[in-house]
Amino acid sequence: MLRLTRSEQVPFYTPSLSRLSRDSLTLHYVVEFLLSHKVPIATTNCRIRPSDVWVRTGALVPTDTQNVRAGLDNLNGLTSSHR
Repeated sequence: MLRLTRSEQVPFYTPSLSRLSRDSLTLHYVVEFLLSHKVPIATTNCRIRPSDVWVRTGALVPTDTQNVRAGLDNLNGLTSSHR
């Protein structure tokens, strides 16, 4: 999976970072691992790449447990915050 996302620059999508791990040490390890391999991370309300972070401004989109891709359908308010 990592090889596929690196070759096609497909972001690793998760509705929220807490879905990866609720343990902060493990969560930081997973995020660091993905970014060190140049794999962008997309969540419902942010996009994290090695070079910048995009955060949704205004009203946040709640995660939908029935349709985990719902956050990808609405890109309104995503702006580059940190470079």
